[in-house]
Amino acid sequence: MIKFVLAEMTYLRYFMPLIIEMNKRDIPLQMLVGHNQKYNDPQKHMGMLKDLSKIHNIEMLDLNDNLCGETFITVEGVLAQNIKGRVISLVALADFKFLYDRYIDYVDKVIFPSMFMAQYYDKVSDKNLYLGSPKYDVELDGRLIRDKYGILEKDRVVTVFAPNMGEINNFDFNQMYKTFSNMGYKIITKTRGKFVTPRDKRGDLYFEDSSWYPHASMEFIEISDFIVNFDSTTIKESVMLNTPIINFNIRGDKRRMSFLYEPDFCSMLDVLFKPEDIIQVVETINNSDYRDSFSDVRDKYLFQRWSASKNIVDHLS
Repeated sequence: MIKFVLAEMTYLRYFMPLIIEMNKRDIPLQMLVGHNQKYNDPQKHMGMLKDLSKIHNIEMLDLNDNLCGETFITVEGVLAQNIKGRVISLVALADFKFLYDRYIDYVDKVIFPSMFMAQYYDKVSDKNLYLGSPKYDVELDGRLIRDKYGILEKDRVVTVFAPNMGEINNFDFNQMYKTFSNMGYKIITKTRGKFVTPRDKRGDLYFEDSSWYPHASMEFIEISDFIVNFDSTTIKESVMLNTPIINFNIRGDKRRMSFLYEPDFCSMLDVLFKPEDIIQVVETINNSDYRDSFSDVRDKYLFQRWSASKNIVDHLS
């Protein structure tokens, strides 16, 4: 029996591809549903979880009453110290940089996207497995996504992944949005429930956490001509989905995964930009084919899509 530790709704994007792969192999599984006081509390989304359980044959149980068993899958070692059984932990973006040392003694294996990632952040251990990340083994149909959010097929789309407003000062959001609008783009602004974006900085469409699986961020990246990033690890999702990036450098050398900002598919702009800076970058993006660059970067630093879930379930079987 495989038990998934759903302590936060954000884990769902990692778990569901694995669950779908396990269903193909008739592997029995359970979803242990937890509760927290944050914006991503699973108990606030029981309707969605029950729908998923019916579609994907998931037995759902209370988390706190079921921490004893055969094999558990968690994210970043959450609750590993309380589990009685084999514990497999997935890493999330670059969170392991700060969390890995806290849980490595309590888990049996840690699944990294690549060996490079573990070496780069000095998190190498004989407990590590380098099998990719199941998060990206998800079908993303651009036409269905546009229908879901009321975006026309003809619309050119840019998604702005808004920063925590406490991180950025004197950035002219209105000028940026005006520039994109004048170029004919529909602007989606995406943030998280814990970082609400002020009403005057929301573009045409504004979303916090509108969909947990498929996750809204990945849906918007899929349909975007390019994204706007503010030094966040969203850049990894864009690299995995072949979507170019315009990045405003607000964290300097403190940003994570700095190696993903160097290739040509990522255009760096200063926070004190001019409209013509954006226009020039967008024109370059529109006249470029970055597919080979994306693939090369995935090979060098990350992994290619559609292999992780199979690799992980093969290891568990």
